[in-house]
Amino acid sequence: MVHRPFGTLKYTGGEGMSSKPRIALWDNARFLMLLLVVAGHMVESIRSEGLGPSWFYTFIYLFHMPVMMFIAGYFAHAEISWKAAYSVVQLLAAYLAWELIIGVVRYLLTGWTPSGHFLTTPSWAMWFLVSLASLKVLLPFVMYLRHPLAISVIISLASGAFLDIDTVFSVSRTLGFLPFFVGGYIAKVRGLLTAEWFTAPSARLRVAAGAILVAVGGVLVWVLSGGDSSAIYRWAFHRDNYWETTLSAESRIEILPVEEITESAALVVLNGVLVTALFLALAVLLGAAVLLLIPRSTSVMKGWGQNTLYIYLLHIPIMRTITHLEIVPTAFAHLGMAGFALALLISGVLACALGTRIVKRLFRPLVEPNVTWLLRAPA
Repeated sequence: MVHRPFGTLKYTGGEGMSSKPRIALWDNARFLMLLLVVAGHMVESIRSEGLGPSWFYTFIYLFHMPVMMFIAGYFAHAEISWKAAYSVVQLLAAYLAWELIIGVVRYLLTGWTPSGHFLTTPSWAMWFLVSLASLKVLLPFVMYLRHPLAISVIISLASGAFLDIDTVFSVSRTLGFLPFFVGGYIAKVRGLLTAEWFTAPSARLRVAAGAILVAVGGVLVWVLSGGDSSAIYRWAFHRDNYWETTLSAESRIEILPVEEITESAALVVLNGVLVTALFLALAVLLGAAVLLLIPRSTSVMKGWGQNTLYIYLLHIPIMRTITHLEIVPTAFAHLGMAGFALALLISGVLACALGTRIVKRLFRPLVEPNVTWLLRAPA
């Protein structure tokens, strides 16, 4: 007998799926997380230039990508169908198109030429598309496991122990963020977020959520005031293996007394597992708090939230240019915290502009290319 833990897996042909009205909460959440992505990339070049930028950059990386993966999983489908295949192929086609576009931008800015790792190792923020496509492919098979979420967590914790699991095809991040994607899907099929406590959280619950964010933010200020923030955000990236993060004195976080890697490999792995488990738990706590605080009512953010992939892809070459010209470091050097605040303001304006309908109409062939010609006609 085939085990179907949630009774939702379907191996179908090309039957259409009924359209459902969009829920403002999720569009608002998508936009706010993308806004943090843009802001984080905007201030990345000054993340070590003072407590303010360091705190902001580190704090958002504790939760914003996990929340994005959770939302993506919430709207994913654990089925093998024509529509699922189309979604994956479309993401990969967009990835190829934008890697070429970004490559041209890099060539114009720096004279960059492609290496043997071009396309196989995503450039900068392009990892998200590869990981998202990979997670969509993996989901139907993961959901056939008896305990998909528990196994996803184990995979995430174990992936950092292997040197060969790296940034090629964004495998490290795909496995690192797997629990959030799977968790989002399970939350949907079990109806965990349809109860009133989530759809219309009480004032007391919202205050508690805000208190959690303030408390963690306050602790982070204390932690960062005594050291380099890279010891935190590098672990939150889910990009590097346990040896890379442990070998670097700047990114080392010791729960166990890790010393020479050549003498205590098992200790390095165990320490890495414990640190990663801490970051996973922290992401769940902060992510839940953030989702409880996001507005439930329809607002202007809903429109922007429907175009988040446009914001994500279009901001990358813009940020490449801004970073190359050192605009943000120059502003920060001359204006201090006012320059930092200005960078955040510009991030907001940019995200809003890239999420408009006119931008969507202009760039749709590159962001959501028509890949019907690559697929067999649905049965």
